[in-house]
Amino acid sequence: MFPAVRDIRPDERRAVGAGFATLTAFMMGHLLVETARDAVFLANIPAEQLPFLYLLIAAIALGLTLIGERIAPPWESHYTLTGWFGVASLSTLGLWLTLDALGDVGIYMLYILPGVISTVTLLEFW
Repeated sequence: MFPAVRDIRPDERRAVGAGFATLTAFMMGHLLVETARDAVFLANIPAEQLPFLYLLIAAIALGLTLIGERIAPPWESHYTLTGWFGVASLSTLGLWLTLDALGDVGIYMLYILPGVISTVTLLEFW
């Protein structure tokens, strides 16, 4: 059914399984957050704002990726991914706790943050 699965060497199975589980869990979480952010954003802010937000997401993600390349040595990339998961989790929690107090700025942040997190995380993962 999946011929590539047969090509995984026995000593790689644990790493492949962990990577698959990590990527699956991350993408499921992102799907839930992205659905909620779209609903909240479109209920409160005009859709004409979306192209500008996508450009902003791309610019921020590019900037963070370039900074990350300069800071983290390439041989420690798994630590970079783990750290990024921590930063992503804490920033999402912080935004959730302060969303009501931030008003419209919080809604914009709610739209931008998951886009940046998913872009940078997937770049780090690969």
